[in-house]
Order: sequence, then structure tokens, then C-alpha cells
Amino acid sequence: MSRILVKSFLAILLAIFLIIGYNYLKDGKHLPIRTVNISGQLTYLQPDTVQALLEPFVKQSFFTVNVQGVQKALDTQPWVASVQVGRVWPDTLSVRLQEHVPIAYWGAEQLLSIEGVLFAPDVLPALPLVQLAGPDEQVHTVLMMLQEMNQSLQPLNVKVGSLQLNERRAWQAELTNGVKVYMGSVDMIPRLQRFVASYPNDFENNADAISYVDLRYTNGFVVAND
Repeated sequence: MSRILVKSFLAILLAIFLIIGYNYLKDGKHLPIRTVNISGQLTYLQPDTVQALLEPFVKQSFFTVNVQGVQKALDTQPWVASVQVGRVWPDTLSVRLQEHVPIAYWGAEQLLSIEGVLFAPDVLPALPLVQLAGPDEQVHTVLMMLQEMNQSLQPLNVKVGSLQLNERRAWQAELTNGVKVYMGSVDMIPRLQRFVASYPNDFENNADAISYVDLRYTNGFVVAND
């Protein structure tokens, strides 16, 4: 038998063994996934939901389980910030989940995470968070304004309870003491600081009666009482 025929025969034989081996390993009955190790602190993502998403994949074998498929399936969940999936010999699928940490409500249907990511859970949880609103592409601008306002309001011992940037790029807020603040679209922080500076002498004794403060004036502001 010539060397060419021998090599061809061996190549065919190797291919047959590879096909048989692949089909053997692909069968979930051989080297099945017996353990799914889910790690990460889950506060809002329900374990039953995770298990249901993983069920179609754990029926596969250790070598053929679709790791990328598992990751994509979990990434569809609104609360999932990141997911890492891997195999651990001989029969374990390891899944590490990290949830979004919400820091604010955004509009009527979304939450804002600590990473500055907007996401929309199926059900909004009741949490003691500030209410923010504005165009989605302006989320970082709104966050910056929130931080600057809270810093300016420290002498009054109040914070922003809600903050909105409307379609005309004008700002409106409500403080945690119920006072509404209209700030307009220019020089918002300097005007707020001017009000804060005058508050102890002019308004502190009548603070509970203040309904709103209108800062949309160049040289002053309007304070309305109930």
C-alpha cells in the first residue's frame, strides 16, 4: 500500500474518531453539567428567573454548553450590570452576576445606576431615591447639576428631592422640604447660591410658609408663600 493511501486512510480514520467523539461529548448524558454555581449579591434579580434562563443550557454537556449563549441570555435582564460565565472541571457551570446599583429614578419608567447607566426594570421598586428627569442623552448633565445643587444647599440642611431638565433646557427642582425652585436655563448655581446666602436673614423665620422660589431673574428672585 502506498504512503499516500496510508495517509488518506489514517486521515479518514481520524475524522471518524473525531466525529464519534464529538457526538459522544455533545450528548448531555456524557459529562453532563451537574452543578451551577451562581455568585454575586442579588438584591433585585430573582433566583427563579436566573434558573429559568439557565435551564436550556444546563441540559448540554460540559464541553458543548454554550457559554456565550448563557451570557447573552442573562444580559437581557434589566437588573444585570455584568455577567461572567465559565466552566469548572469536571461538571460545573460558574455564573458570576453583578446587579445595577440604583441611585435615582429617571422619568416614569427608568432607574439610573451608580455607573450612570439608565435601565428599565419590569417593576420599579419603591426606594428612597431622588427623582430625576430629562432627555436621556443629558443624564450626566443632570447628575452634575444635582451634585452642584446639593453642595450649594448644604447650609440650609436640605437636599434636592426631584430635579428636571425640560425640553427648553430650563431647570426645575423640588427640595426635600417641599419647596419648589425654578432656575431657568442660565447661571443656575450662582442664582441658587445667592438665595442660600440671603436665607438666614430674610427667610429662615418664615421657612415653613415658603411655597416656591423663582430664581429666573438677573438681579434677584421671587419667594412665594403659601
